[in-house]
Amino acid sequence: VIILCNRSVAITEKSMGPNHADLLPALHLQACAYVLFGDNVELAEPIVKRALKIDESLVSSRIQDGEMHRRRASRALNYLGIYYLGRGRASRAEQVCTVSIRLNPKGISPYLNRAISRRKLSNCNGANEDFTEAKKLGYQGGFPQ
Repeated sequence: VIILCNRSVAITEKSMGPNHADLLPALHLQACAYVLFGDNVELAEPIVKRALKIDESLVSSRIQDGEMHRRRASRALNYLGIYYLGRGRASRAEQVCTVSIRLNPKGISPYLNRAISRRKLSNCNGANEDFTEAKKLGYQGGFPQ
């Protein structure tokens, strides 16, 4: 999967250029592949940062697909937050989930993952705020463990 994602990025980059909007989906898939299937997940972080830079330039140039690209970047960051949580790096997970929320404030999962991170960091008020926000957005489960 990682090899296919790497090839997709290379082909899109060669045909469209290194900062084209069409490169964002390939970059997001590549980052997600490293998070979900890779042995070295730290490789996903620079990919996500690169995608965010491209996304920010799209937003500032008012391309209509900017919202869709922000949601994709948010999803990739959320996966990275899940990885950091699984590795016991709650502080880093909280940071990544915060950026994910900033990119897509209507996403439920980043709030839940940040709530878990904050709980692990003994920030009960922050965890409760995130959980309450997830409930407002439609989450119907209990507090995640």
